[in-house]
Parts: sequence; structure tokens; C-alpha cells
Amino acid sequence: MYTPINVAIFGAAFAGAYAGMTGTGLASGLANPVVGTYSGITADAYAYAQEVDTIWNNVNNTPVDIQGIQAASIVAFNNRTPHNTVIPGGFLGVASAVVNLVQAGDNTLAGGGTSAGGANRAFQALFTPTTPTIDGTSRIIALATLTASKSGIFRASANVSLLGITPTDTYEIFIGTQQQAPAFVFTNATKVGPGSNGGGVYASDAAGGIGVTGGPFNALTQWISATQTVPTGGNSNDQGWSGLVMNAVSGVVETPFPRGDNVLLSLSLSVSAGGLSLVSCSVSFEEL
Repeated sequence: MYTPINVAIFGAAFAGAYAGMTGTGLASGLANPVVGTYSGITADAYAYAQEVDTIWNNVNNTPVDIQGIQAASIVAFNNRTPHNTVIPGGFLGVASAVVNLVQAGDNTLAGGGTSAGGANRAFQALFTPTTPTIDGTSRIIALATLTASKSGIFRASANVSLLGITPTDTYEIFIGTQQQAPAFVFTNATKVGPGSNGGGVYASDAAGGIGVTGGPFNALTQWISATQTVPTGGNSNDQGWSGLVMNAVSGVVETPFPRGDNVLLSLSLSVSAGGLSLVSCSVSFEEL
């Protein structure tokens, strides 16, 4: 018994393969009403679909992915004689080619700014995390997570609003990303915003900030505000950032995050003295 990783992709590959092996036309290929006539065809298609699903190895897909897998499988198996190749690995070559073709199509759409399957995003505006411990240490006050399912390139933005009590207080804001194949684990975090594919936005519910375990593979500081000094006591101070996020380490060219990996955008705050209070945050994280 085989349990598909992605039922939609598995089904598209299975249906495409057995449709392709029936022949060039319905009249010639589907003329026999006896079910047993097609057992060799469906056995091959079943093994092939397992190999496609294994190579795809992702619970996510777009509608175009499903259509692409099915159409490419029909072409790949058109007029092919079934050999009862019941070992999925026997179809490694053709399955890899079909998956690579469909993923190349996804990359072309993403490069042109075209979404084929709706937004993959996490966002929330004007939520209020717990003000972090005032000791000059960076604390994660908010974060957003998504599973890379399309281009692996993300548009991210964050905004923090602070209330300054004395003009001598200083603070720094950090934006960072992390990558992990299994799920991240958070402590001192409350979910405050929605997200696709099980992702979402979280706010700190403790002065020590949010703890993150289960990563990183690659951790990159995307942006740092440097030291900011509150100009006048009682005034609010806003800091915002927006940019494209990819997978990189210092000194290495950025590349898209691999499909299926979890990506975390963290918003950290470091406060030097006790005269600042956190008023609100906004976070947006969307895959292109």
C-alpha cells in the first residue's frame, strides 16, 4: 500500500500515464469494454505516479502544477506499451523529467510576476507583542512562517511602533530569516495572524521574547536599523522595512528557498533602557 505525499500530484500523474498508454484516440485506445484489458496499463501508471509523488515530495501545489503533471504524463506515455514495471524506481527518468518541466514552468510564472495558485502568505497588522526585557539584548517580538511552495522568493515587510519616554533611550530592530525542513517549534508565542500551508504570524507573550528551536539551516540578518535614539520623550517612533528575501549566508549569492522547506521571518527588538514601550507591530510575508 502506498500513501501519497501529495494526493493531487499523485492522481494527476496516475491519470495522465494511463490515459497516455491507451493510444492516440478514444476509438482505437478505449474500444475494449473488459476492465481486465487495462490492468497492465494501470499497474505501470500506479508505479509511475508513486515515483512522481516521491520526487515532488511536497504537500503543496498550484492548479497549474496539477494540469502540468497530467498533461506532461499523457505526452510521456502516449502510445507507450505497458511493461508491468511495478517498481516505481523504474520510472525515475521519465518522472524526473516531468517534475522538472512543471517546476520550470512555475519558475517562469514566478519570474514574470504571475501567480498560478493564489497567495502563499502570512500577515497581520497592528498587533501588540509583550514589550521585551530592557537589557540591550535582541529579543524576537514577532515572527511569520510559511512553507515555500512556489518560487522560494518572498516579499517581506515589518513595522514597529514604539512610544519613547525619555530622549536618551536607544533601540535596534533586526529582521532575520531562518530555514528548516521539519517544523519550527516556538515558545512564548501567541498566534495572531493567518498564514497559508499551516504558517502564520506570532507575537511574543513574554518579556524574554519568542524562543525558536528546529533551525536554522541558513540564518541571515536581512536588515538592522542600527542604533536609534528617541528624540523627545512621549513621542512615538516608527520603524519600517520591506524587501525581497531569499536563502543565503554571508558572502554567498542568494538563491530561492527549496520547495517544502519552512521559512521563518523574525522581527527582533533590542532596547537599551526602560523608557520605551512597544505600541504595535505589523508583519507581512508573501511568496512571489
